[in-house]
Amino acid sequence: MFVQVFRTYAGRADVILVSPDAGAAKFVTKVGRLLGLPCAIASKYRPQPEEAAIQEVIGDFTGKQTAIVLDDMVSSGGTVYALVQELARKGIQEVHLGVSHNLCLPAAHQRLLELHAQANLVEFVTTNSIPQTKAFLRLPFFRVVDLAGIFAQVILQVHANRTVRWGTDVGEMVEAVAG
Repeated sequence: MFVQVFRTYAGRADVILVSPDAGAAKFVTKVGRLLGLPCAIASKYRPQPEEAAIQEVIGDFTGKQTAIVLDDMVSSGGTVYALVQELARKGIQEVHLGVSHNLCLPAAHQRLLELHAQANLVEFVTTNSIPQTKAFLRLPFFRVVDLAGIFAQVILQVHANRTVRWGTDVGEMVEAVAG
């Protein structure tokens, strides 16, 4: 899904994908390969619960102006807050955030507003895996991607006893199953 969302950045020399922690590194690396983009990884620790500190971001930021941060979830937004601020200090002029699940907590809402106003956060993309609150939906830089098409692809492929192939058009799959 994130390959489709960020496909306009594929192969650009001024763009880097960033993993906020070791847990997302494998996923970010795979998306990076598919988009032809280099990757970086943040080294973080938690001084206290719900608080994140970025020790460093490991990667080559030479000539990079845009960063795409991918993660599985935003709860309080502490990790994203610390990371996007660090990316701004590294000279990143535009940050896009792609997150599978946004828990819609008020602390995250406030932090995202601050990052948009002060640290070059220009886009936050999430899925509708969790219903989004009106407060988040009103953010001018917030976008929700519908998962219905992805679920339809999986159900059709499983029903036809076929391998699940990401990126296949649902119409093509219906024809293949019917044929």
